[in-house]
Amino acid sequence: MSELRLKSFVDRVLRLKEEQDALSADIREVYAEAKGEGYDKTAMGELVAYLRKVEKKGADAVAEKQTHFDLYLDAYERASGTVVATHAHAPDRSASYAEAKGVETNSPSAPSSSRAAEKTEASAPLPLASVANSDRVPL
Repeated sequence: MSELRLKSFVDRVLRLKEEQDALSADIREVYAEAKGEGYDKTAMGELVAYLRKVEKKGADAVAEKQTHFDLYLDAYERASGTVVATHAHAPDRSASYAEAKGVETNSPSAPSSSRAAEKTEASAPLPLASVANSDRVPL
């Protein structure tokens, strides 16, 4: 094992980490700019993560995983008698998990697909409510 070769590897990783830090700062700036124009940066981050997942794994694999998630969530709800609204694109449900457990929430108890969807509907300049309930590939 050569000390010079080790130094070369470490120097390359350090240089890449510096580039990574610069890119992360650029990404934070884009999110801050979008937030300044009224967009929900959390919803945007979820969208970016979803699109990257579809790009890496393929739409069919992502849809299959979503189908499994929905199946397990539905089974859990039936078995426990509670309604869980933790998934951003779950079908409209009569109460959230917190409400079913008697935990007070800050929002009025209205059917909703998720807390994230409520937040984006309230703050985004686009009609996200219609997008969230549209017929498209679920997350």
